Amino acid sequence: MRYRFYSWTLLLFLCFLANSIVAQVQLEETPVSWSTEFRKAYPDLYLSTIELPRPDVERWQREDLQTEQSRFAGPIPVQFNLEQHGQWLHLADGSRLWLCKIRAEEAQGLTVFFENMELPIGSRLWVRDPDSEQIHGAYSSRNQSSSGRFTCPFVVGEELVIEFYEPFYAYGEGRLDIFRVDYAYEDQIEKVNFGFGTANNCHININCAEGNPYQTVKRGVCRIRMTLEEGTGWCSGSLMNNTAEDGRPFVLSAYHCQFGFTPIYDLWRLDFNYESANCDNPFDEPSFQSVLGVTQLAGREESDFLLLESLNSIPSNYLVYFNGWDRGDGAPDTSVLISHPSGDIKKVAIDDDPSIVFPTSINWNNGVSTPPNYHIRSELDLGSFEVGSSGGVLFNESDLVVGQLHGGIESCTEAVTYCGRFYRSWDSGQDSTENLDYWLDPLGTGAMTLGGYEPPLPSMATLSGRVATEPGFGVGGVTVVLSGFLDQTVMTDSMGEYSFADLPIGEFYQIQYFKDTARIDNGVTTIDN
Repeated sequence: MRYRFYSWTLLLFLCFLANSIVAQVQLEETPVSWSTEFRKAYPDLYLSTIELPRPDVERWQREDLQTEQSRFAGPIPVQFNLEQHGQWLHLADGSRLWLCKIRAEEAQGLTVFFENMELPIGSRLWVRDPDSEQIHGAYSSRNQSSSGRFTCPFVVGEELVIEFYEPFYAYGEGRLDIFRVDYAYEDQIEKVNFGFGTANNCHININCAEGNPYQTVKRGVCRIRMTLEEGTGWCSGSLMNNTAEDGRPFVLSAYHCQFGFTPIYDLWRLDFNYESANCDNPFDEPSFQSVLGVTQLAGREESDFLLLESLNSIPSNYLVYFNGWDRGDGAPDTSVLISHPSGDIKKVAIDDDPSIVFPTSINWNNGVSTPPNYHIRSELDLGSFEVGSSGGVLFNESDLVVGQLHGGIESCTEAVTYCGRFYRSWDSGQDSTENLDYWLDPLGTGAMTLGGYEPPLPSMATLSGRVATEPGFGVGGVTVVLSGFLDQTVMTDSMGEYSFADLPIGEFYQIQYFKDTARIDNGVTTIDN
């Protein structure tokens, strides 16, 4: 049966303010293929597999050994789409489901990159392993970016399945073009660095007792998943406050993170609140909250700083914190490094003794030499760092940022860090592309220090309505889809009434109404109210 439907789109600006937010929000919805109805309809479903050629992992390993960079996955160019690959399955209500299985031999993990992505209202996207033990999604129209490009976390193992649900009222409107698959591999010492559970055991989780004094500033620290022309890598960073204290999403990281690579900034992902619930390393990977896409504002090799800005606002429910800074020329009496070693959950390292401004030049193993007095040297008393920690911010005794990690001596007992100095990054460069002052002191106050910024919590509202015919009779069974800052779907009751609760005021919402009936006199039209 061909469904006929009518829709009315309403743009709601609660409190007359619209924020641009395209976050990697995942809805807590299970894949359609899990449903009882689907399994009854397709009890013996067999998915054909797209086999990818094994890449030249040995070449990647040789390159990594020379640069000692944080790449853990390499790219495999592909050209897959909804029309020519995978398979469409039709559902009883007129909706349909697209499934595509991809395999790459000996991969430690896989992820996919989409372009020309169109996720219509009510559609859902999941990326999972064949047994649905690892599920990323559901992604929805809220994940739609202006560039049409998107990516998701890695699926551990050699295989992944892409599952795309298209509701009956959006039949044929979805589009997914897959242009690349990244292949995670072991490095030369047979270690996998693609995230959860891969850091050395000597690291201290941020929610151990040692991290208790830093529960506020930790909320600004994020993991950065870098998408590069040459693959995928990890670094760390932190949201930074500025003198306007307007929550502009500046992120401080390390310049060398992208050394020798070609960054694809609109596919860089910032992961917030990626940490254990307590001091123990969890058995299952904890959730995290992400924002996709950044732009580079400034950077300088000498002090190894990189200033990024998120292309999108940070959602208020992430509860992030914008860290303050100290641009003085001294070294901290005590210092703390918070980072994501090996792309793992958030860790803390502490130096209880005074650091020093390192008085001589440093010759780094990638061929770069940095000038004297451009780094802070700290000997850690607790914790450590490793690949992926680069860009993690160094806090002084006042919990203000004074630098970001460049490198040092990795060790579980005698770790030494060298952090590019905030003091040198402030105004030692030629212009705004090489300095922090233009961005972090937009008011020109000349402030030497600035405290952190706590964004205000949003007020909440309930949005209710009624769908009725011209004579005023309520229409039940109407699908009402809310999209925008939140993505929810409800059905009208027998009186035609519906309600959406706990909506943050000050965000953008869109409502659409659908009725799957072939009778015009029993549907929803644009004059219904």
